[in-house]
Amino acid sequence: AYWETAAILERHMIDGRPQFDILVCGNDRIAFCAYQLLLGRGLKIPADVAVLGYDNMIGIAELFIPALTTVQ
Repeated sequence: AYWETAAILERHMIDGRPQFDILVCGNDRIAFCAYQLLLGRGLKIPADVAVLGYDNMIGIAELFIPALTTVQ
């Protein structure tokens, strides 16, 4: 499920900080889950970590704050 994204990301974070600079997601739904986790930890997107989605599901990328970079 998409909400498993949080558990996977948490395994790659130390003291709430990601051990990566960019997160490439298989689709925009996964990117949404990642945004929630990262922003909830007080991280800034894309200053602290960049997030890339895939599929531009019904133009949803523009609803993200900041807007999601996505591949169509």
